Amino acid sequence: MYVGSSVDLYRRLKYYYSKVNLTRNTKSKIYNAILHHGHSAFSLTIIEYIDLTNLPKDKIKNFILGREQYYINFIKPFPQEVKFFLEEFQLLGRI
Repeated sequence: MYVGSSVDLYRRLKYYYSKVNLTRNTKSKIYNAILHHGHSAFSLTIIEYIDLTNLPKDKIKNFILGREQYYINFIKPFPQEVKFFLEEFQLLGRI
């Protein structure tokens, strides 16, 4: 299980479905797993939609990361999965 967040879900999914992007980013464990197992081996569940229209731009990132952390704590993924998330977040350098 992977808990993640995105301000722009369309953009995130576009990356996951772009063969060019998947093969270009060889350090991403998610991208490598998709290439190895194929898209049909994965599923996506949106567990919360956040309306960002009333939040100031400078508060959006921290708010989203706070909600993401809430779900990580609630679901309690295995330690290697948390490590995997942190590696992905650092690698992407963005939400």
